[in-house]
Amino acid sequence: FDTEFDVSIAEPDGQVVAIAQLSQGAQDQLQIALRLAIADLVAGNFNLPLICDDPFLNFDSERLAQLQATLTGLGKERQVILLSHQETYRTWGEPLQFVTCEPRG
Repeated sequence: FDTEFDVSIAEPDGQVVAIAQLSQGAQDQLQIALRLAIADLVAGNFNLPLICDDPFLNFDSERLAQLQATLTGLGKERQVILLSHQETYRTWGEPLQFVTCEPRG
């Protein structure tokens, strides 16, 4: 982050890379990492829940496998909620189904 809170990425040799030069999957991965880091900084000792709404559409299978392992680890420390219509995530975690009820009266 710079003083204006703009994010930049530097290669190991120090060359700065524009975020737009990254693949969409890498950009999405960076956004998730930044959100988790910021949540940890803001929350202090309180583990905020992580709520994801179809955020991994641009991930390839290798990146998804790494993310699943990461979210599984995070799930031991905080609540992780993944909302999606993608069948890929059906085996991740414990599925919940919400049922609406008719109001009494």
